[in-house]
Amino acid sequence: MKDKTLNKLTHKFSKLIKSLGNVKGGVIISKDSFIKIGEVKDEDLEVISRHIAVVMGSSEMLYRRFKDEVEYIEIKGKKYKTILFNLGKYICAIVGDVNPEEIKEEIINIGKSSIEELIEEVAF
Repeated sequence: MKDKTLNKLTHKFSKLIKSLGNVKGGVIISKDSFIKIGEVKDEDLEVISRHIAVVMGSSEMLYRRFKDEVEYIEIKGKKYKTILFNLGKYICAIVGDVNPEEIKEEIINIGKSSIEELIEEVAF
């Protein structure tokens, strides 16, 4: 059952990434960097996941000081942007040339329905 749900979520996420166009890849991870779905071309998912978790965790600590919460983080490089979306217990990272405001709702929707389902099955 776990594999079926994981495959379903991976397929939905892969389809979303392809629909975005100018994207190098994307991942969904738990904030402890354990659950990993997705791919970033030519990169090690383990390493990427740890970096993503650290960046989001540090940002959340900062925002708590202001009694606020992180919606998303945009890191702009010379070639790509990396956008980290806060999905509660999970993080969705998209690497490419995308506008976070244009894809935010799609990311949140895929996160709400499928991730909770998957995590429950994988964890238990």
